[in-house]
Amino acid sequence: MYVNTRPEMPEGVKTLPARYYTDPAHFQLEMERIHFDMWLCAGRTEQLSAPGRYFLRKVGNASIVVLAGEDGRPSAFHNVCRHRGTRLCNADEGQLPGRIQCPYHAWTYGLDGRLLSAPHMEKVAGFAEGDYPLQPVATAIWDGHVFINLSDRPRPFSEHLASLPAKFEPWGMADLRLVERRV
Repeated sequence: MYVNTRPEMPEGVKTLPARYYTDPAHFQLEMERIHFDMWLCAGRTEQLSAPGRYFLRKVGNASIVVLAGEDGRPSAFHNVCRHRGTRLCNADEGQLPGRIQCPYHAWTYGLDGRLLSAPHMEKVAGFAEGDYPLQPVATAIWDGHVFINLSDRPRPFSEHLASLPAKFEPWGMADLRLVERRV
């Protein structure tokens, strides 16, 4: 039987200096090494019930838009226009009209993240819309849960889950429904 007890502390062991708890640089490093490199539950698939339905999640200083694509499958992108870094979606959740348009210079992206239109950029030599899609965020679905991972090379989701699907199968996780969300 496992007992959750505090371990004996060796002589002379002290807590970390205060800066490890208050310094913004330490906080950012922790976010990058821990939270930006792991699979995080972002929400439920029923929140993305139709193409263009979306919700936002904030992970550290990153704003992520999780949305249902034209095919209804969930995907996620950094919620930032590739032109001037303007936030694309401001409401915590909503319905997009089949595209995402930047409120600043009207760069327009498809629900798959492709840049569809970049007004006035036709005059810029060498500019190609295909070079400026939204920055994707890895997504995975498990029993109705939508997971995101901000890493450039995320660990495979199946490795992250390991034996959890078999363990939670009796719980009927796919049948759960979101009733309330508190922040």
